[in-house]
Amino acid sequence: MISGLSPEGFCSSYYIRAKTRRHLC
Repeated sequence: MISGLSPEGFCSSYYIRAKTRRHLC
């Protein structure tokens, strides 16, 4: 898993930050 421009890393990071908000995944 590459935490850079990868969808998984971005999704995971974004989801963790906005876990209470809507996730774009």
